[in-house]
Amino acid sequence: MNNLIEKSYKTFRVDGCTDQKTFYFKIGKVDIKPGQFYMLNYNNSQKPFSVSHYDGENIGFTILKRGNTTLHMIENAKIGDYFGLTGPLGNSFHTEQYTNFLLIGGGVGAAPIYFLSEYLSKINKKNSVLFGSRTSSLCDFTHNLKSNKSATVSYYTDDNSGENQGFVTNGIEEILQKEKIDTVCLCGPEKMMIVASEKIKKFTSVPIQISMERYMKCGIGICGSCVLDDIGLRVCADGPVFDYELLITSKEFGKYHRNSGGLIEKF
Repeated sequence: MNNLIEKSYKTFRVDGCTDQKTFYFKIGKVDIKPGQFYMLNYNNSQKPFSVSHYDGENIGFTILKRGNTTLHMIENAKIGDYFGLTGPLGNSFHTEQYTNFLLIGGGVGAAPIYFLSEYLSKINKKNSVLFGSRTSSLCDFTHNLKSNKSATVSYYTDDNSGENQGFVTNGIEEILQKEKIDTVCLCGPEKMMIVASEKIKKFTSVPIQISMERYMKCGIGICGSCVLDDIGLRVCADGPVFDYELLITSKEFGKYHRNSGGLIEKF
């Protein structure tokens, strides 16, 4: 954690819509890798958020309205407000040994997948990207990827407002038939990631990297609130990116998670 910074920063830009916004902070040069996250504290309420943007000086977090904390952030936070940022935390997607990637981001999982695609395009690594969301406006923050020569991007929406209607997993087969993919990176609802992984395994044996989400209190591996049952790994400190073959040994993956009180909530 030599790179860890815990400091308050002022928002200088806020983009987005009613249900989702991206908050930007000027943090300077930090060694941030795709897949890592920060604990964001706003008005004494703290939650983990994946990095969606980083240009070497400015960092962005794309936040979807899902609970009380995100609701408060989206409806009340404005330019000039201070957030506490602790990070970067966790591990990252493995990118060095691969040259052709399939990236899949569903729902809030679009945020780290967007950052990963931008990173890969900057180092001239080919990537095919599938984004899935309820409605097209939730993926507006990703549209500049279309101009990246290294990236091929497709969108799937539930309400037919995007270029393709239906599940994001519908686009997997075509890409695997056309491209010689080296690895697949996934982030989103766990049931989606299981369906996607099973589809992928029918075509290829390439490594599948999965970014997990769990309730976190500390973000640095102390409290144990994000431990995965059976395998005993902490999502914050040992993840959030795990190998699919490891995750399927956990009885909770794709079936349930634990809430703030430690009680099981089924997906």
